[in-house]
Amino acid sequence: MQQETRKLTKKEREELESLVALSTQVGRAVLFLVAVTAIGAVFRALQGLVSIDVPAWVLPTAAFGYWLYRRAGRWTGGPELRRRVRRDIDQGEARVTVIEPVDITEFEELEDEGPSYVIRTAGDDWLLLSGQEMLRHKRRGFPWSQFGVVEAPSSGVFFGLRKTGDSVPVTRTLPPMAYDLARDLGTFERTFVVLDEAGRALLADTTG
Repeated sequence: MQQETRKLTKKEREELESLVALSTQVGRAVLFLVAVTAIGAVFRALQGLVSIDVPAWVLPTAAFGYWLYRRAGRWTGGPELRRRVRRDIDQGEARVTVIEPVDITEFEELEDEGPSYVIRTAGDDWLLLSGQEMLRHKRRGFPWSQFGVVEAPSSGVFFGLRKTGDSVPVTRTLPPMAYDLARDLGTFERTFVVLDEAGRALLADTTG
């Protein structure tokens, strides 16, 4: 597994800039307020059915708002991700990780989440690619004997795969990855993950 850098393309820079644009943040705030307001209306209506004078509906609404705020931070990466995205924009570079697989395990797609691939290299690196983006690359003939993973170095924003080899068959195909396993491996945060020893241990019994 080798890594190289190159300048961001215009499309890649625009994608990063859209993630930190004011319009994007305002849109998220509006969606948050709409969701909390809707839940608040439901709780208020339920309270009206039991004739309680104290505005008790405020408490579950506030609890939901707090939960949604924390959950949204996990979904979007929160302020820390935005700082990293701005750093990537300032640096103006993309990172390309060149991969030559020797063993490929494909986990079938669950609903519309896209397939997942556990890839081992000759250097004994364990890599994980997952998400809806992988369905598009599968239609292009992925996996390949050699390819590059293109991403932003600091934020890990995934730009896609660069095909540099021929299509090769997967070593094995398994049922969809369990939700808990996918979460623990970090697939909800990033499309491309370099697995550490803990991640390898989680997968060892599954991939053989």
